[in-house]
Amino acid sequence: MKKIILLMLATTFVFAGTINLTVSDCVDNGDGTVTFAVDMTSDSDLSGFQFTVDPGTALTSGAGASGGLAQDAGWLVQIGGNGTVLGFSMQGTVVSAQSSDANLTNLTFNSGDAGCTSGLNLVDAQPHDEISVWGITYEFGGHIFNSYECSDGVSGDFDACNAAGGSWDSVVLDYTWGNGVESNEGLYTIKDFKLGENFPNPFNPSTTISYDVATAGDLSLKVFNMRGQEVITLASGYHSVDAYAVTWNGTDRNGIEMPAGMYIYKLIADGFVQSNKMLFVK
Repeated sequence: MKKIILLMLATTFVFAGTINLTVSDCVDNGDGTVTFAVDMTSDSDLSGFQFTVDPGTALTSGAGASGGLAQDAGWLVQIGGNGTVLGFSMQGTVVSAQSSDANLTNLTFNSGDAGCTSGLNLVDAQPHDEISVWGITYEFGGHIFNSYECSDGVSGDFDACNAAGGSWDSVVLDYTWGNGVESNEGLYTIKDFKLGENFPNPFNPSTTISYDVATAGDLSLKVFNMRGQEVITLASGYHSVDAYAVTWNGTDRNGIEMPAGMYIYKLIADGFVQSNKMLFVK
């Protein structure tokens, strides 16, 4: 399969489409676990997701994920210890847009004797809020459903976009979850500079890095190897106040693929400096 390539210059997160998710079924497996079927409709292909569940009091931990369109596409889907469900492909595959309800994945949780009594919902919070799930307290990063679109607004795939001279940009879909949390549009207020965790991590062939700009001005976002040598500049120059994202495909400034390993990405803006680590795997 041809790799989705090339660095995408700093691009504001655009809400290119909508994904609607519902929990269509809950099965008591009879062994202290329950499995919820998560279905989706979407007007855009889905390239990855990260969302945090509200487990209530009955779901005591995540036991795994399987099946559905995500498994058919060869995705890795897992439930973290803080209630975050992460789904992505190591091969750059997508889950195609669905005009009617189709099973995205099935999430299994430990529930003891409670069975399917509590239901499953999303955490209802704003990014940067402090939340607690399963006794773990941390800063909430938001619910993210990733897709791609061409900057020309017309081309429907990477090759056509490239041929038209456009850029194949990472975008975040607006979302609805059953009758609960609806729409991430308008929830994100830029209060401070912030460099987000890249998604996915580890990654292959590409990963998306988000960052917030709280004060308009010049900035730089660069990738370094573990020797401190600069590999590539992902974003530079003037930015207005907004949330941004860039995608790195593991190549240097000359388009040569870097070896697998740990890399550091650093944001410098208006006296603000922050760096994070990411792992490139092959």
